[in-house]
Amino acid sequence: MAKQIVRPKEAQRRLAIGHTNFHDNFVRTGRVRLVRLGPRSVGVIEEELDALIEEIAAARDREGGAATAEASQLSQRKRVSPAARPPRSLPPNKDPASEAKP
Repeated sequence: MAKQIVRPKEAQRRLAIGHTNFHDNFVRTGRVRLVRLGPRSVGVIEEELDALIEEIAAARDREGGAATAEASQLSQRKRVSPAARPPRSLPPNKDPASEAKP
């Protein structure tokens, strides 16, 4: 079978991850190597992507569960809910206490 190159969006779709996760956890760490197709386009060799998927599945099987090393790392990053964020400061003369009716 001839080697094919898939675009990053297709690689992300096949890995079931988003753009940031793809670049942070796979491209920057060197697990996925991009090939230059043109001045503003890149791709991933399909066989390397298939090998990566097999590696992730093997890691899952070794751990004895559905969680992969990537999933456990991602779950450790906590997102701050909007309710937990500090309130935004109000612009001058927009203080709700000063607008209260007597």
